[in-house]
Amino acid sequence: MAHVRTRRILLVADAGGRDSGDRWHVGDEAMLAASIDWLRSAASTTDLVVASTSTAWTRLMYDVAAVSCLDFGDDADTAAARDRYQSVVASLGRAATGDPESDRATAAFVAALRAADAVLFCGAGNLCSAFPNRLYERLAVAGLARALGRPYAFSAQTLGPLWDATDREEVAHALSGAELVGTRDRRSAELAADLGVTATPMADDALCLTAPAPAADRAGPIGVTLHRSPLEHRRYDPAVLAHLLDQLAETTGTRLCFIPHFRGPQNRWSDERAADELRTHLRTPLVVTPWCEPMEVIRMTAACKLVLSTRYHPLVFALGSGVPALGLYQDDYHLAKLEGALQMFRRRSWLYPADLPDGVGSLVDTATALLRESVAAAERVTSARTRSEVLAMDQAARSELLDRLMRA
Repeated sequence: MAHVRTRRILLVADAGGRDSGDRWHVGDEAMLAASIDWLRSAASTTDLVVASTSTAWTRLMYDVAAVSCLDFGDDADTAAARDRYQSVVASLGRAATGDPESDRATAAFVAALRAADAVLFCGAGNLCSAFPNRLYERLAVAGLARALGRPYAFSAQTLGPLWDATDREEVAHALSGAELVGTRDRRSAELAADLGVTATPMADDALCLTAPAPAADRAGPIGVTLHRSPLEHRRYDPAVLAHLLDQLAETTGTRLCFIPHFRGPQNRWSDERAADELRTHLRTPLVVTPWCEPMEVIRMTAACKLVLSTRYHPLVFALGSGVPALGLYQDDYHLAKLEGALQMFRRRSWLYPADLPDGVGSLVDTATALLRESVAAAERVTSARTRSEVLAMDQAARSELLDRLMRA
């Protein structure tokens, strides 16, 4: 019997830890979990190593090897991110930051990259000028991979916005060197084409973790996830949303449940702050769920009768589970992401500007209709059919990605 050489893939994702003080992003963790499941199924002889900001937690949660990522920090400083990117790539990993701990972590990451056969960037929305720390962290990994002759690919990305020529040139260079670039929305595919790269349509990495519920829970709540975008130019008014939710809860007898998805290190930018702000304007009690692992958040979302969110993954979890979901976008970045999720399920009309310039009438009417059991039942059937079609398309794209990555 011929010996099959074990291949090793280094996964680059926003992996954190759920423990107090850690960065925790349910959507990013869900995409990582789905990517690990997919690779273990589709390439069973492959070893996986995950780049993480919390290696002990990642090893425990996913039963996978982990290495400290090229962590460019959590503050958006474009000049500093670009300088470190140039330093890391030019010196093949010697970060020269003056921080011994950072330099050791960079050296360990480069050693893991040398030991890998390929690199996979899990789905995300980090190739964006608004988050230069995340953008240049990924560009640095791509640059190191090129320098070391390691093939790499991107799955299910949201691209942009890219605000200046330098960001555009660097992203175009990174994408052009990839074995495959997967995008999860139309606007990202168009930006890739503008950068000279043909993108492959994919579904969000985490969609496969969802499952249409056989029947709606009549006692299920309205699920709410809100956050304040640092890019916002369509600022939602918590008093207006509270009035809307009170109206829905009181007329339909439906409970309200806030499901937080993101917090930064030391609880910075936590969604719980948006929950506290909303609660001050509500008459209806608001239950805030604890921080949970992705599959538990998906189960909670699937138990809802309706979801209202400014974030992207609550829509993915809801639609994939047959739950109607209404999106509120605060800026162009979130417009591309939320529109992509809803368009994939042919529900673009469920997307609204967060400042509701035309008032809440249309949103209330849509939400009230979707809370009717007859309408919800029809939506579950339509959603299940669409989900099957989307996942079939996605499976073909992932087969192509893996084939290119392993063949390179």
